[in-house]
Amino acid sequence: MSVAQRTDTFFVLNGPEDGTQFSILRGPFHIGSDPSCTVHVALDTAVAPRHALVTAVGGGYRVRKVGSGALFVDDKRVGTVVSRVVRSGGTVQVGDTLLCVECVPHGLAGRSQGLGTENDLVWAARKAVGGLATGITGVGRFVSRAVRRILTSWKLLTAVVLLFLLLSPWTRPWAWYCLQWVVYYVRLAYHEIRY
Repeated sequence: MSVAQRTDTFFVLNGPEDGTQFSILRGPFHIGSDPSCTVHVALDTAVAPRHALVTAVGGGYRVRKVGSGALFVDDKRVGTVVSRVVRSGGTVQVGDTLLCVECVPHGLAGRSQGLGTENDLVWAARKAVGGLATGITGVGRFVSRAVRRILTSWKLLTAVVLLFLLLSPWTRPWAWYCLQWVVYYVRLAYHEIRY
Protein backbone atom coordinates (compact mmCIF):
# COMPACT_ATOMS: atom_id res chain seq x y z
CA MET A 1 0.00 0.00 0.00
CA SER A 2 1.56 3.32 -1.07
CA VAL A 3 1.69 6.47 1.05
CA ALA A 4 -0.93 8.11 -1.23
CA GLN A 5 -3.36 5.27 -0.48
CA ARG A 6 -2.89 5.63 3.30
CA THR A 7 -3.20 9.43 3.43
CA ASP A 8 -5.72 11.97 2.31
CA THR A 9 -4.82 13.31 -1.13
CA PHE A 10 -5.41 16.45 -3.15
CA PHE A 11 -4.85 15.78 -6.85
CA VAL A 12 -4.96 18.03 -9.90
CA LEU A 13 -7.77 17.37 -12.39
CA ASN A 14 -6.86 19.82 -15.17
CA GLY A 15 -4.09 21.88 -16.74
CA PRO A 16 -0.38 21.26 -17.20
CA GLU A 17 -0.07 19.57 -13.79
CA ASP A 18 -2.96 17.16 -14.46
CA GLY A 19 -2.66 14.03 -12.33
CA THR A 20 -0.21 15.48 -9.78
CA GLN A 21 -0.98 14.18 -6.28
CA PHE A 22 -0.30 15.88 -2.97
CA SER A 23 -0.38 13.65 0.13
CA ILE A 24 -1.67 15.36 3.26
CA LEU A 25 0.28 14.23 6.30
CA ARG A 26 -0.44 17.07 8.74
CA GLY A 27 -2.35 20.32 8.95
CA PRO A 28 -3.00 23.13 8.74
CA PHE A 29 -1.40 23.60 5.33
CA HIS A 30 -1.41 26.04 2.42
CA ILE A 31 -2.35 25.71 -1.22
CA GLY A 32 -0.38 28.05 -3.44
CA SER A 33 2.42 28.66 -5.90
CA ASP A 34 5.09 29.05 -3.21
CA PRO A 35 7.34 25.95 -3.03
CA SER A 36 6.82 25.76 0.75
CA CYS A 37 3.08 25.05 0.29
CA THR A 38 1.96 21.47 0.90
CA VAL A 39 -0.21 21.66 -2.23
CA HIS A 40 2.23 23.41 -4.57
CA VAL A 41 0.52 24.52 -7.79
CA ALA A 42 3.55 25.86 -9.67
CA LEU A 43 2.40 26.30 -13.27
CA ASP A 44 -0.86 28.25 -12.81
CA THR A 45 -0.12 31.99 -12.89
CA ALA A 46 -3.55 32.77 -11.40
CA VAL A 47 -2.55 31.07 -8.12
CA ALA A 48 -1.13 33.33 -5.38
CA PRO A 49 1.99 32.29 -3.43
CA ARG A 50 -0.26 31.41 -0.47
CA HIS A 51 -3.71 31.17 -2.00
CA ALA A 52 -5.65 29.16 0.61
CA LEU A 53 -5.29 27.91 4.17
CA VAL A 54 -6.66 24.42 4.76
CA THR A 55 -7.40 22.84 8.15
CA ALA A 56 -8.66 19.34 8.90
CA VAL A 57 -12.21 19.02 10.23
CA GLY A 58 -14.25 15.89 10.93
CA GLY A 59 -14.35 13.97 7.66
CA GLY A 60 -13.07 16.80 5.45
CA TYR A 61 -11.09 20.02 5.18
CA ARG A 62 -12.04 23.65 5.89
CA VAL A 63 -10.73 25.93 3.12
CA ARG A 64 -10.13 29.67 3.65
CA LYS A 65 -8.86 32.29 1.23
CA VAL A 66 -5.63 34.00 2.36
CA GLY A 67 -4.24 35.27 -0.96
CA SER A 68 -5.59 37.09 -3.95
CA GLY A 69 -7.48 35.41 -6.74
CA ALA A 70 -10.52 33.20 -7.08
CA LEU A 71 -11.15 30.27 -4.74
CA PHE A 72 -14.10 27.87 -4.95
CA VAL A 73 -15.13 24.73 -3.06
CA ASP A 74 -17.64 22.59 -4.95
CA ASP A 75 -18.39 25.60 -7.22
CA LYS A 76 -19.18 27.88 -4.24
CA ARG A 77 -17.04 30.98 -3.66
CA VAL A 78 -14.75 31.00 -0.62
CA GLY A 79 -13.62 34.20 1.10
CA THR A 80 -11.30 35.27 3.87
CA VAL A 81 -14.08 35.20 6.44
CA VAL A 82 -16.56 32.82 4.78
CA SER A 83 -14.94 29.40 4.59
CA ARG A 84 -16.20 26.17 3.06
CA VAL A 85 -15.72 22.52 3.98
CA VAL A 86 -14.71 20.07 1.28
CA ARG A 87 -15.26 16.35 1.82
CA SER A 88 -14.00 13.29 -0.03
CA GLY A 89 -14.89 13.53 -3.72
CA GLY A 90 -15.32 17.32 -3.55
CA THR A 91 -13.37 19.86 -5.55
CA VAL A 92 -11.29 22.94 -4.74
CA GLN A 93 -10.54 25.43 -7.51
CA VAL A 94 -7.54 27.73 -6.99
CA GLY A 95 -6.98 30.12 -9.89
CA ASP A 96 -7.58 28.02 -13.02
CA THR A 97 -6.56 24.72 -11.40
CA LEU A 98 -9.17 22.23 -10.21
CA LEU A 99 -8.18 19.91 -7.35
CA CYS A 100 -10.11 16.86 -6.20
CA VAL A 101 -10.01 15.73 -2.57
CA GLU A 102 -9.80 12.07 -1.65
CA CYS A 103 -10.10 11.20 2.04
CA VAL A 104 -9.24 7.74 3.36
CA PRO A 105 -10.68 6.32 6.61
CA HIS A 106 -7.45 6.68 8.59
CA GLY A 107 -6.26 9.91 6.95
CA LEU A 108 -5.94 13.28 8.64
CA ALA A 109 -9.62 14.22 8.07
CA GLY A 110 -10.79 10.86 9.40
CA ARG A 111 -8.67 11.23 12.53
CA SER A 112 -10.11 14.73 13.10
CA GLN A 113 -13.62 13.46 13.93
CA GLY A 114 -14.92 15.13 17.10
CA LEU A 115 -12.19 17.77 17.32
CA GLY A 116 -13.34 21.34 17.88
CA THR A 117 -12.91 23.65 14.91
CA GLU A 118 -12.75 27.39 14.61
CA ASN A 119 -15.90 28.85 13.06
CA ASP A 120 -15.92 31.85 10.72
CA LEU A 121 -16.87 34.38 13.41
CA VAL A 122 -14.02 33.33 15.72
CA TRP A 123 -11.63 33.34 12.75
CA ALA A 124 -12.67 36.91 11.78
CA ALA A 125 -12.32 38.17 15.36
CA ARG A 126 -8.87 36.59 15.71
CA LYS A 127 -7.73 38.08 12.39
CA ALA A 128 -9.05 41.52 13.38
CA VAL A 129 -7.26 41.44 16.73
CA GLY A 130 -4.08 40.19 15.05
CA GLY A 131 -4.28 42.97 12.43
CA LEU A 132 -4.89 45.54 15.15
CA ALA A 133 -1.90 44.28 17.11
CA THR A 134 0.26 44.46 13.99
CA GLY A 135 -0.98 47.98 13.30
CA ILE A 136 -0.33 49.06 16.88
CA THR A 137 3.16 47.56 16.70
CA GLY A 138 3.85 49.50 13.48
CA VAL A 139 2.56 52.75 14.99
CA GLY A 140 4.60 52.07 18.12
CA ARG A 141 7.79 51.67 16.08
CA PHE A 142 7.05 54.90 14.18
CA VAL A 143 6.39 56.83 17.41
CA SER A 144 9.49 55.35 19.03
CA ARG A 145 11.69 56.45 16.10
CA ALA A 146 10.08 59.91 16.03
CA VAL A 147 10.59 60.43 19.78
CA ARG A 148 14.21 59.24 19.55
CA ARG A 149 14.80 61.69 16.67
CA ILE A 150 13.16 64.57 18.53
CA LEU A 151 15.11 63.93 21.73
CA THR A 152 18.45 63.84 19.92
CA SER A 153 17.89 67.18 18.14
CA TRP A 154 17.56 70.29 20.32
CA LYS A 155 15.91 72.21 17.45
CA LEU A 156 13.18 69.61 17.01
CA LEU A 157 12.73 69.31 20.78
CA THR A 158 12.36 73.10 21.11
CA ALA A 159 9.86 73.19 18.25
CA VAL A 160 7.79 70.35 19.76
CA VAL A 161 7.76 71.95 23.20
CA LEU A 162 6.73 75.33 21.76
CA LEU A 163 3.99 73.73 19.67
CA PHE A 164 2.72 71.87 22.71
CA LEU A 165 2.74 75.02 24.82
CA LEU A 166 0.99 77.06 22.15
CA LEU A 167 -1.60 74.43 21.17
CA SER A 168 -2.43 72.93 24.53
CA PRO A 169 -5.58 74.49 26.02
CA TRP A 170 -4.09 74.37 29.53
CA THR A 171 -0.84 76.17 28.70
CA ARG A 172 -1.94 78.41 25.82
CA PRO A 173 -2.58 81.59 27.90
CA TRP A 174 0.70 81.22 29.76
CA ALA A 175 2.59 80.41 26.53
CA TRP A 176 1.15 83.45 24.72
CA TYR A 177 2.10 85.65 27.66
CA CYS A 178 5.67 84.28 27.62
CA LEU A 179 5.91 84.62 23.85
CA GLN A 180 4.76 88.26 24.02
CA TRP A 181 7.24 88.90 26.82
CA VAL A 182 10.09 87.44 24.73
CA VAL A 183 9.06 89.44 21.66
CA TYR A 184 8.83 92.63 23.75
CA TYR A 185 12.32 92.20 25.19
CA VAL A 186 13.81 91.22 21.82
CA ARG A 187 12.31 94.35 20.27
CA LEU A 188 13.49 96.43 23.22
CA ALA A 189 17.01 95.04 22.90
CA TYR A 190 16.93 95.62 19.14
CA HIS A 191 15.89 99.27 19.64
CA GLU A 192 18.57 99.83 22.30
CA ILE A 193 21.22 98.43 19.97
CA ARG A 194 20.02 100.60 17.04
CA TYR A 195 19.97 103.89 19.07
